[in-house]
Amino acid sequence: MIYDRIKGIDKNWSRITLGCWQIAPSGGWGDICPPEDAERVVRTALEHGITAFDTAEGYGDGESERRLGKALGSKKDSAIVGSRKPEQVQEFARSSDLKLGPDQLQRLTTASDQFPMVKKGH
Repeated sequence: MIYDRIKGIDKNWSRITLGCWQIAPSGGWGDICPPEDAERVVRTALEHGITAFDTAEGYGDGESERRLGKALGSKKDSAIVGSRKPEQVQEFARSSDLKLGPDQLQRLTTASDQFPMVKKGH
């Protein structure tokens, strides 16, 4: 795995990020990835050196965050969790912190400022 270092984040950021929309149920797809499969997917990603995970409160009404937080378990401190809606980060972070664990989103918000090509809110 290739890692990058991002100013303000004292972690290795894997160049491959696991998108986590599919680990939560959706109105269109149903629950195609039950919780036990979601945990296996995240654990396998960690075993292969993936440290970056993308989720959003809108994925399964927060279920993606809950499943990701549970699956990361004791590895939360080494993971970088990205999410959406930085324009509402304070309110959103409080909600996501309940599901993911403290400080996960603050670190991404700091990092997102390092990428001028990324449009906030997208």
